[in-house]
Amino acid sequence: MGDTVKLPFTSIVLKRSVFIAYVLSTIHNVAFFTQMMGLPYIAKRNGISDAAFGYSQTFFGNIYGLFISRIFGILIHGVQGHQAMIAAVTEPGKERTTAFGKIGVCFGISFVIAPIINKVAGLFFRDSASLFSAMILSFVGVYVAHKYVNDNEFASYKDDKENKEESKVSFKKVIKIAKEPNVLTVFLQKNIAVAPMHIPFAVMQLYLIEKFGVTEGENSTIQIAIGLLIMIANGFGISYLRNKFAEEKLIHLGAISLLLVHAQFSYFVYFYQLYFILPFLAIGMTLVNTVSDSILTASVEQNEQAIILGICTAFASFFRTLAPSIGGLIMDKYGFSLIGYIGVSCALLSLSIGFLFPIKNFKSSDVVKKDT
Repeated sequence: MGDTVKLPFTSIVLKRSVFIAYVLSTIHNVAFFTQMMGLPYIAKRNGISDAAFGYSQTFFGNIYGLFISRIFGILIHGVQGHQAMIAAVTEPGKERTTAFGKIGVCFGISFVIAPIINKVAGLFFRDSASLFSAMILSFVGVYVAHKYVNDNEFASYKDDKENKEESKVSFKKVIKIAKEPNVLTVFLQKNIAVAPMHIPFAVMQLYLIEKFGVTEGENSTIQIAIGLLIMIANGFGISYLRNKFAEEKLIHLGAISLLLVHAQFSYFVYFYQLYFILPFLAIGMTLVNTVSDSILTASVEQNEQAIILGICTAFASFFRTLAPSIGGLIMDKYGFSLIGYIGVSCALLSLSIGFLFPIKNFKSSDVVKKDT
């Protein structure tokens, strides 16, 4: 494999390292989604309540046979690793925003592929198909990373002793990064807007099963639709909107889209509301995540890019870990609508931060912030 890769049946040529990051991202996401799509049905077949299911996902609970494999999740560095690979070989601004957007395309492709893999695996593994699919795909990801990730491609960044020393994470380093222009503002905007979305994500399938009697086949169709919408939003939407609006405005548009989604969640009583929810969900998550990560990496030194991405991933993982317990408890005690009210409040807060503390002096074209 040379320094570049041409995608089959297209004129698109990618850097080899970027292409490998996309492949690893797709494998990682497919493995995650295959088990995510199957677990709610396994839980229901075993008579597990919404709250107990949430606790099991967060704390590994008392259903050891079902969730023991999740312990190894502490070794997962999927999104952070893929973004760090791409950040190391792309320029901040348009190139990096577009490259990060293609990770979103991989995310969408994974949503489409996962139900299909589960269907095929079901012919061999029956009710445990999703768990075996995730396990096998995880081994494939390990093989691809070991075989095709070439450290020499990152040698100029990795082997610089001064960079290596400066890249060490410390509380002082984190404070320094937070004081960089735009970093704290964008970090808060992103996490306040996106974090609440992990709660409905965690319990959505349970709610659809209980409220509308959605079957596994219908659920697969919903997941494929989400995947296609995410692919469109990342593959075409980001590039189009990036040429029309400044990145600050794109974050605002994303937060407004998520506000509309949460407003629907606050009164989600008709199945057809999904037709409104899914497009705005794809647009909102795509814009906020992709554009925020691009601005954050462009606002810090090159040797700090992996650190800021790691911090973002750590916060996302923290909220994603708590979300099942919070979502299950809310559904059991207060109903699904409260999740929507929480999301609306957070989306409004994110927008308020953006208007009160606008992004300053951000150069979004091909301008690289030099190491000092």
